[in-house]
Amino acid sequence: MYKLKYVPLLVGIGVGLEIYSSFASPCYLLRKASYNFVGVGCEINNYLAAGLTRRHFNYGEYALTEDIHGNAIYITPYESNYCLTLSAQVIKDLFIGLNSNILLVQLTDKVSRTIYFDAGTIKEFILTNNAVSRHLIYVGASITNFSYSKVRFTSFQGESINNLPVIIRYGANYQFSYKNPRLNDSLKTIKSLVQVEYNDVINSSYLSSIHLGVELTIFEIYAFRAGYYMEREYDYGLPANNNSEISSFTYGFGIQFPLYKLTKLPLNIKLDLTSLPQPSYSKTFTNWDNFTTTAVQINWIFRTRNKL
Repeated sequence: MYKLKYVPLLVGIGVGLEIYSSFASPCYLLRKASYNFVGVGCEINNYLAAGLTRRHFNYGEYALTEDIHGNAIYITPYESNYCLTLSAQVIKDLFIGLNSNILLVQLTDKVSRTIYFDAGTIKEFILTNNAVSRHLIYVGASITNFSYSKVRFTSFQGESINNLPVIIRYGANYQFSYKNPRLNDSLKTIKSLVQVEYNDVINSSYLSSIHLGVELTIFEIYAFRAGYYMEREYDYGLPANNNSEISSFTYGFGIQFPLYKLTKLPLNIKLDLTSLPQPSYSKTFTNWDNFTTTAVQINWIFRTRNKL
């Protein structure tokens, strides 16, 4: 079964225009491989928002074959997913979203194309909201590829049809913020988040996973993150050589520039840097290069959002 990377649903209403981009490399033995994500989202009104994203995985260049003169013919395999998202606040604090995706895959000299759809919902519960502190809980669920789409590959060996995964996700997070005006009257003194997510790949006996994460932000500038995940894997009938599940603790650091609050410029900028060991699928080889990620997020604020 072809493994589709996770594409998050935009199910909240943003403020103004938001642009996000990230770059990551390498990927195990594919030392020249890289992953790039870029997305833009915009609030249309208090009820509707739209987003457009592109994620691209580049396997790196390699020689596919030789021409009649013995010259190598090179190819750069890739996967590209283009996603158009619409989200709406259907009733107060209840959001729904729909993704329309076009997936392009080139593994040989042929490009395969398919279309699939996702849907999701998030409910916001406001426990406390005042000038000093705020307590929120979000509960959500989504389904990736509810259209049960497939992708057809064509090569010199013939055609093959692969199922795209159908993934049901359940998640919840708790958010807390506290502001001490004596320290700073414009920035939150501390913000914290605790999140849990379970992914169930319903058309496979494998790849189901659980994710846990926490984040602590100080003065809306310095962010510290930690997490844990576990995913069930196929060991190819060789349990002595391959892991039946992978798991890892993760951590990261980010810095934010809340210019809108500090200078009244209508911009907020976030930078994130991460460098982590890659968990090994093999029990015999574990010495992989670190997986590094760089991410930038820019929020251009048109106006303050009005709650329904």
